Amino acid sequence: MSRTDVRVMMGSESDAEQGNKILAILRKNGVAHKVTIASCHRNIGGEFEELAKRIEERVILMIGGMSFAAPGIMSSLLRNGGKLGHVIIAIPLDEAARSAIEDLPKGTVVLTCGLNSTSVSHSIENATLAAVQLNAIFRLLENEPQPMMAFAAYLDSSTKKLIDEVELDSNGNIPLPSKSKS
Repeated sequence: MSRTDVRVMMGSESDAEQGNKILAILRKNGVAHKVTIASCHRNIGGEFEELAKRIEERVILMIGGMSFAAPGIMSSLLRNGGKLGHVIIAIPLDEAARSAIEDLPKGTVVLTCGLNSTSVSHSIENATLAAVQLNAIFRLLENEPQPMMAFAAYLDSSTKKLIDEVELDSNGNIPLPSKSKS
């Protein structure tokens, strides 16, 4: 069985569209991952607790909306199971989910990049990139520099060019970028 570095967890299949945005970023960065759909509200009989025992990935990205209790519960299950080397990053899809993450009791360690009120896609990308970076740091500690190099290349490819002195057009205006037709 091959190694996976990031576990993506969604509360339900209705989160698949947003989950696919996460997977695209992980693939672009060459991060091996698994996807799980599990609801701490709907999976009964200790299934959620058993899942926590089986998780090996050090970085866990959790995405969901409404009363997003799963990240806090997963954090507690991992801590109480002696799995302190795991990092949970929660991605809220709405205000209720954000509140559920922000209002966790102290000692319940869950990271978030927050809820971007303009575009949840920004929150998804920032949280996923945090997971990619954490994974790269973990791998660097194992003397595996490739994930960090891939992460740096990804960031470089999205960097905007600095223009020190803009050449103005004949009317003294900043020239508008040309739009290419496809």
